[in-house]
Amino acid sequence: GFCEVGLRLGYYPSANGREDALVMAKEL
Repeated sequence: GFCEVGLRLGYYPSANGREDALVMAKEL
């Protein structure tokens, strides 16, 4: 599956301001 490796706050612009982005990594 995927594991969470980081978080970028306010990464995406959205209708209500900014949205956070989870940085995910897939184990191969």
